[in-house]
Amino acid sequence: MTRHLSTIEQIFEAIKEEVRQHSGRSKRVNVVFDLDSTLLEVSPRMTQIFRDFAALDKVKRRFHKEAQILETYVHHPDDWGIEHALERAGLIDSPYEFFHELKRFWHKHFFSNDYLHLDEPCEGAVEFVQELVKSGADVAYLTARETKSMWKGTVESLKTLDFPLDDKHANLILKPATDRRDAVFKREVLADYLKEYGSVWFFENEPVNLNEVLRELPQVKLVHIDTVHAGHEEPPQEVASIETFKFQR
Repeated sequence: MTRHLSTIEQIFEAIKEEVRQHSGRSKRVNVVFDLDSTLLEVSPRMTQIFRDFAALDKVKRRFHKEAQILETYVHHPDDWGIEHALERAGLIDSPYEFFHELKRFWHKHFFSNDYLHLDEPCEGAVEFVQELVKSGADVAYLTARETKSMWKGTVESLKTLDFPLDDKHANLILKPATDRRDAVFKREVLADYLKEYGSVWFFENEPVNLNEVLRELPQVKLVHIDTVHAGHEEPPQEVASIETFKFQR
């Protein structure tokens, strides 16, 4: 359990202590991170997708009022998915056809390589991951983004933002198929890591995924990133919860 760790500084020191304890041993420490809304802020991606939808001639013709609003739309980090965004924009009562077309456009582009270059690092995230690697920990990025449609853009984004990424101590794992539940996919990968590493940490914003790992793999040390999530479950109370990776100096 990690509940006793209440700040990013305490978490960092706990990981560094484990790295020291495993120094010279065959099994190292691995710190695993989700990407969207954990290390990366996706609001710029959402904003541009909505604006590009509004700029389509067919959308302007069919949904003039909605298009005018979305032309200057700015996505809020607290909004999860389309419904919350439309509610904040005052478009929740728009025609079903508008919602259907927007959702189809959004799904096609959000889950693709096209807009990933717009993602921005969450506060302190790049520096935190860099410091972990410097301390001697391995890191991995474990995301439910699908390999076929999002690998190239994810690699380019991580490298552009200066997140460590190599084949030895900083790995990237995407979901091979969309028909697997995110929570099961991540739990299975973490189970494999437990066989390979002396200690495994997992940073994640989505409570469903955290609860799955807590139930099935209690050996994994969990940290909840308190940003935004789907709202299907509450985050486990037994684990550490932080809002930012930025050290408070």
